[in-house]
Amino acid sequence: MERLIENKLKLIEFCFFYLEKLLFKFINSIILKPNTVLVNLKFSFFYYVFIFLKYSFILKIVMLLDIIAIDHPDKILKGTKFELVYVLVSTVLNFRFFFKIFFNIENLVISLSSLYPSAN
Repeated sequence: MERLIENKLKLIEFCFFYLEKLLFKFINSIILKPNTVLVNLKFSFFYYVFIFLKYSFILKIVMLLDIIAIDHPDKILKGTKFELVYVLVSTVLNFRFFFKIFFNIENLVISLSSLYPSAN
C-alpha cells in the first residue's frame, strides 16, 4: 500500500514538472491537489495548450467533461470580466485537470469542438 501511495506521489510530481517545464510560457499558475491539477492559462495561448494536451502521450488527456462560464461584473475594468473553466480528465492517470482562462467582452474565444466533440 505504501508503495502505491509513493508511486502516486511521484506521478503527481511528474505531471506538475511536465506541465511547468514544457508550458511555462503559456501558464500563469499551477496548483496541485489530490487527483487534481488546477492551471491558470494565459488567454492568448490557450488553444495551443489544448492542442498539445490532446496529443500528449504522457498526460493522456482524452476527455473534456465540462465547460464552466463565469461572469464577474465587478472586474470589467481589469480586463477579466469573464472566466472559462475547462474540466478535462485523464482516465489512464486518474487525474482531473481544471484549466482556467480569463478574458473580456472584446476577446474572441476559439471553440475546442474540433479537438473535443463534447465541447459542441
